[in-house]
Amino acid sequence: MPISEELAPGNSTLHSVAYARLAKCYKELGQIEEAEKLLKKRLEIEKTTNPRAIKEKINEDDKSEVGTNDEQSIETNKAAEKLRLQGNELYKLRKFKESSDIYSEALELDPNNILIHSNQALVLSKLNELDDALVHAETCIRLNPKWPKGYYRKGCILLEQKKYNEAFAALQLAKHYGGEDADLSKKIDLSRKKLKNSTNLKLIIISVAVSIISVLLLYFVEFEQIKSVLYWLFNNYFGDLW
Repeated sequence: MPISEELAPGNSTLHSVAYARLAKCYKELGQIEEAEKLLKKRLEIEKTTNPRAIKEKINEDDKSEVGTNDEQSIETNKAAEKLRLQGNELYKLRKFKESSDIYSEALELDPNNILIHSNQALVLSKLNELDDALVHAETCIRLNPKWPKGYYRKGCILLEQKKYNEAFAALQLAKHYGGEDADLSKKIDLSRKKLKNSTNLKLIIISVAVSIISVLLLYFVEFEQIKSVLYWLFNNYFGDLW
């Protein structure tokens, strides 16, 4: 139902208000399509008469939508954290399967939560699902390449898989990035002993170096940073293997 321009000619504000009220009436009558047409007509009028107001209104709508999304994200993260804590309690009770299931639910809500991936890596290793555990440990490293626990989780899993050279490399990186857990030192000593028992020690050392370089190249792009890490590792640890 178009409004004749002969009514209040030149008064676009009045026309805009009239279209808005008509749209409301059609909406209450259940004629949604007609209401939408009237609102579009009103928008066309506003664009020609007060484009700045329209732009401000659009910006307000965008901000409102962003705010809503942020609120939803916060609630989702809270729900994921609640599930993580439930999983932790089940882990303490040694209910590893149930704990893993809860962590999986939490990751569906918050797939980039590094703590949940770390917990899942641990509990899956307890279930002897080592390949899956390794995926979660490596996800931790991808999410934060300087987080020591990601390398620690990976090193422990690789030890279980008897991949001693790769385990040694991962555990050394955990140490380099600030890992100070007593168990970390024990794991490093264990992997070092396993390597020393190897028949071809020099070949193993080269293999360890290659493993470390592979990890660094995967998660870092700055050559100077890679060089400094390798220098630290060789000076502090690799000398003990010779």
